[in-house]
Amino acid sequence: MRRRLLLPVAALLVGATAAGCGDDKPAVCTSIDQLESSMQGLKELELTGTGVVGLEDQMARVQEDYTQLRKDAKDEYGDQVAAIDADLDKLKAAATQAEDAPSATTVAAVKTSRDAVVTGVDNLADDVKSTC
Repeated sequence: MRRRLLLPVAALLVGATAAGCGDDKPAVCTSIDQLESSMQGLKELELTGTGVVGLEDQMARVQEDYTQLRKDAKDEYGDQVAAIDADLDKLKAAATQAEDAPSATTVAAVKTSRDAVVTGVDNLADDVKSTC
């Protein structure tokens, strides 16, 4: 009698395990979620007047998450990753210039560069999430 009960239970366990395998998402799905989270802080930074307070810390968070996304996405989304790389380089240069010589002009350059990075990441996120 016990053996007869064990077979259906074992079949249920195997079926549940196999069904769970379909839920695996590519790593890029997780890394884009993490990047979007750190990007939120970058989006919310107030870049007015002649100050860019908190930009360096926020950029470090974004860079950490972006490094992982870059590894996960470069094969499938190489063109978009390359564009974000270029935009991040521009943002870093603009941030350095704003820190060295704070002015309305240098802060405006930071804002423009930041907005380009945000747009690039948002577009990539849309594309990645359509496959998740």
